Amino acid sequence: LENKDIPSLERVQITHQTYHVLVEEILDDKEISQELADISRSAIKAIEQVCAEVPKLKDMLKMLAEKPEDYCFKHSILAAYIARLIINNISWGSDQLIGKVSFAFFFHDIYLVPIYRKYPDALREEELLYRYDVSEEDKQTVLDHAKNAGELVQSFPRCPMGADMIITQHHGMSSGHGFAANCKDDISPPSKIMLIAEEASLYLIEKRVAAKEKVKVNKEDIVSHLREMFKNHTYQRVIDAFAKANF
Repeated sequence: LENKDIPSLERVQITHQTYHVLVEEILDDKEISQELADISRSAIKAIEQVCAEVPKLKDMLKMLAEKPEDYCFKHSILAAYIARLIINNISWGSDQLIGKVSFAFFFHDIYLVPIYRKYPDALREEELLYRYDVSEEDKQTVLDHAKNAGELVQSFPRCPMGADMIITQHHGMSSGHGFAANCKDDISPPSKIMLIAEEASLYLIEKRVAAKEKVKVNKEDIVSHLREMFKNHTYQRVIDAFAKANF
């Protein structure tokens, strides 16, 4: 993970293996030890390096298509990449914020990893709530995954300040329970970046799945979709930052 000379694709593959080892250990113990925290930091730094190295969104999509069925890992990296584009083009962005949001994306869906193993054809988390083949226990996990992940990272040694709140709010609900139908201003600005980056990543993944592996990136199309999804002016400012990005 800490080798600076390995190619980006190999770094993604190594981080993918590390992510799933960490998921098993963390979900088994329900807290994050110092050793797991150190490995997690190395994995997050590896993801940040990949996001910095890959110049184009199209190239990132092609790279992640190497493991198309692993939704949780794949969309977390893609969303972190998109969040980086936003933060680099927003007035209050900083390297510290990039690191904090990357941390949040690494852990935000950790409780959903076992769920997506059971239902590998699933994409949008909300849709799992309406499927007849999803158990009530799994539906409850989906509803509470943001709250539970936010609580989990509080056990992380030297957790970045405010990262637990960002994770808790990443579906637009200040409580971390459920999914906001209309996103309001009662969540933090970094959480709004997370929401928009995650929606953009999911929209792109859905496009790729529909196109059967064909990668198409249309900036105007993505921006139009985001503006339709998030009407509030504070979200529109975040979308403006995304629209400024060169990808």
